[in-house]
Amino acid sequence: MNTLIFKQDLKNFWIFIQSPTLGSRFPGRRGDGWWSDFKIHTPWGLIFKWLFFLWGMSIFILAPIVLGVSDLLGATNRLHDIDISRLVLLAAVWAPLVEELLFRFALRRPRLALLYVPILTYVLYTKAGLFNIIVVVLLLALFVILDLYRLTTDRYALPFKWRRLYCRFFPVIFHGSVLVFASMHLMNYEFPGGAASLLLPLLILPQWLTGLVIAWMRVRDGFACAVVMHALFNGLPVVLLALLSDLAK
Repeated sequence: MNTLIFKQDLKNFWIFIQSPTLGSRFPGRRGDGWWSDFKIHTPWGLIFKWLFFLWGMSIFILAPIVLGVSDLLGATNRLHDIDISRLVLLAAVWAPLVEELLFRFALRRPRLALLYVPILTYVLYTKAGLFNIIVVVLLLALFVILDLYRLTTDRYALPFKWRRLYCRFFPVIFHGSVLVFASMHLMNYEFPGGAASLLLPLLILPQWLTGLVIAWMRVRDGFACAVVMHALFNGLPVVLLALLSDLAK
């Protein structure tokens, strides 16, 4: 993949987020069937170019804004108090799986959202204990089985009337899911004596941009691509931080 192809992909992304549709598919992406959602169709070279783009935007443009606003509000990040080895597991494994299931899986599987969104909302807001891990594993197994028996094809999609309505409001649903995903990360902060609400959205600019890209990848490629992108974006910097922390001891 050369630079021109990434530039074209960036242009495609920009066009998509202005008016998200369910019709956007990666070239060669199968519409439904076995492993349709659990196979990565995007070339790895392109995935890493998106990673470097997001890291660059976050570090050099968005992070200074976030640091300035957090200092202004006196906010502290709760993640600083988490053990580094546990942070690696949370950032690289648990968060990508749970958050992608909760916020992105239903973008192309809206009917299933009624089943699992309440369950995963509980899982997200409680600790990653054994019970919650079992719940997530069972949900993933269920989705794989549904795909195996071809129960996620167009035949089992929403009835035509509801599907037409879903497609009509898909731009609102798409951007709404990204905003809720980004806003959830405000829980990572502690605010002494309250905070100026108008400045709070600036604290989640990196999550908002990353959420847009990952949601777009979920729609045009599949669930697996979104999970891997999320895991790499979160995991590689945290693993590097863990290695540097061990060297400093």
